[in-house]
Amino acid sequence: MYLERLITDRSQQDLINDTDKAYISYEDLNRVYGACKELADLLHVSVHTKTWVPNEFRTQQEMVRLRENLITLKNAYYETKAPSIPESIKYENIYEANDIELIIKMIWQLYKDVQNGLGRLSMTLGRPRIGNGVS
Repeated sequence: MYLERLITDRSQQDLINDTDKAYISYEDLNRVYGACKELADLLHVSVHTKTWVPNEFRTQQEMVRLRENLITLKNAYYETKAPSIPESIKYENIYEANDIELIIKMIWQLYKDVQNGLGRLSMTLGRPRIGNGVS
């Protein structure tokens, strides 16, 4: 599941130590696009999909589509604490990369919280109420 593998903790140390988190590869793009698709399926909205392959270069058109995906997801399930969606996606720094995945992660977390809450707020007809008994 892509949603469970989102990376939101890239740091300066990743740049200094030249870790995999310091770069955006086709695997990262597949994770982000895959997470967008998984979340869109849960929210019953449509997003652009793409499977990236090694040595494929990011294009401005694909980054516009990714931005459109983020807008679609945020509009479907508005999360007020999520970072703002960048005016254009360029993956120029670790903060932008973190924010892109954090937006998806926070919307997914809100979705899960609401789903959990729905289960607790539901009741079955014909069963006694649980609580302090006040009518």
